[in-house]
Amino acid sequence: MRIVWNFVACLLLHGLVQAQSFSVAETAFIQIYEGALGGKYPVVMRLVSWGNGSLNGDYYYKKVGKRIALFGEIKDINVVELSEYSDGVQTGTFQMQFVNDLIIKGVWTSGDGKRKLPFELKARNQAPDAWAGTWHLNDVWDGGMLLVGNVRKDSLDFALLVFRSGHIGEIWGSAKRQGNRAIFMHVEQDFVLETDDDPEPCHLLFELKNNQIEIQQESSGWVCGFGMRAYASGVFDNKKIDIKPTLSVGRGEEYIFDTQAQHDGFKQLVGAPFYEVFAFNMQGFLKGDGREENGFDCTIVEGAVYGMFSVHEAIIIYDKQGKYWAMTIDYENEEDLVLRYYTNDKRYQRQLPRAIARWMERFGEYPVRYESK
Repeated sequence: MRIVWNFVACLLLHGLVQAQSFSVAETAFIQIYEGALGGKYPVVMRLVSWGNGSLNGDYYYKKVGKRIALFGEIKDINVVELSEYSDGVQTGTFQMQFVNDLIIKGVWTSGDGKRKLPFELKARNQAPDAWAGTWHLNDVWDGGMLLVGNVRKDSLDFALLVFRSGHIGEIWGSAKRQGNRAIFMHVEQDFVLETDDDPEPCHLLFELKNNQIEIQQESSGWVCGFGMRAYASGVFDNKKIDIKPTLSVGRGEEYIFDTQAQHDGFKQLVGAPFYEVFAFNMQGFLKGDGREENGFDCTIVEGAVYGMFSVHEAIIIYDKQGKYWAMTIDYENEEDLVLRYYTNDKRYQRQLPRAIARWMERFGEYPVRYESK
């Protein structure tokens, strides 16, 4: 036992010197590594890093071919522990060091702790290809990342992570490739009901178009292991683009403000930073006449982010004379939620319109910050 751990300590210290320019915790990639456990059991390992401290994947023995799931924990700079699971049972552990982005060294330990096998795995050579790299889903309320690697003439490996209305979808696998198109179709047994004799496969279509990859999800999200509102369909760019939320302008119930002047007056009232808070919290909204509830002519717009009610909501009231009454939920720091109230009507700087008083009843525990000008 002591000999094995001395071996691990030596290789980790040696690796730390060489790995300064590469951080597995901060680098997004999908990579295939090959080598042998104990020098005699050839394996192929696929690892997925999202660049946020998460590292997962799978591997298989070449003589067997069955993939074994891996779930990782980053212990230190490029020092990783991967737990392997087969049929829901933990069958082993990989304790390893990324010497650099191409070489992994470490020790595999069996589930019962009785066997320990040193190993060295090397990244599979990848020829440059337009498919390969990191792709981003750029959206105000949704986001995601697509990793593509190990691209060959007839196949490619991918990893997909999407965030939709507070729900997450994550999947990785191998897709069949034909030029600028690829198809992934796989039945994940963990999501098959016992009564389902003909289970639906997770079905994704990929198409490479210049600097974008378009994904179409042809199946339900459930069979892909996605959260309730999560889905894969979308256009992924080859770079990260920061898109700021805005409040819409136009005639009709599908727009927040009727005129550009109304929009600009509101933005001036709340200021640029909090304008973005209101705009973000208006992903979905209902617009109506507020005369009956408030007792004066006005328009009421109540909005929220789908799947994130009570955390991201807002209400905006305005009239044709340029008066505004508005409140939004906001993070005062990383944890505490507050209600920020704005108005340019001196009569209502401390007295809330009835519609806003009714709206905020659901958030009674949130303190109010009166930001009126």
